[in-house]
Amino acid sequence: MNDDGLGNLAADGQDRIERSHGFLEDHRDLVPPDVAHRPLGLLQQVLAFEFYLATNNPAGRIGVYEDALGTDSEITDTGGSVTLYVVHDVANSMGASFRIEAPAGWTRTLVQNQFNVTLGNPEDGVAVGFGDCLQGPIHILTLTYDSPGNSAPDAMFKVRPHSGIPDGIETVDCTRTELRTTIGVSSPVVVP
Repeated sequence: MNDDGLGNLAADGQDRIERSHGFLEDHRDLVPPDVAHRPLGLLQQVLAFEFYLATNNPAGRIGVYEDALGTDSEITDTGGSVTLYVVHDVANSMGASFRIEAPAGWTRTLVQNQFNVTLGNPEDGVAVGFGDCLQGPIHILTLTYDSPGNSAPDAMFKVRPHSGIPDGIETVDCTRTELRTTIGVSSPVVVP
């Protein structure tokens, strides 16, 4: 054992590492040395897990955006006509079912469907068949609203489950499997 340079791994109270029949053990402290760092570490773990779910969710996420690629989720209340895009950010999908919850004072004036098979309306629930297996981001709908110009500070556009399928926002993957784990994005409204 001394020939491989590991002969100095006898039990060491300082580093809490010991040698025993070919494996090493690390006896960590039961309490973190700096207790103030513990909540921050837990928060980082939670945020990392939420990021993992958002990026590794096969059903993806559907949101309302100011751009057709789904990169700007902050909605500006201009006090006039605002065009918004419903985008499905997913690896692959053949369809989706959801509804849009608009903030108070916003009036939808136009819906433009991007696909031939669209049933329902955005407020109660819409089901959209893409026709083919598509890769995201998928621009599903274009919505035009009259904005009030004085939205509340906590106003948001929210993607919610279809009223007929209340247990989840539904998507259909390219194997024709229904998934009800799609993440509905909440997009904050700002008044300039």
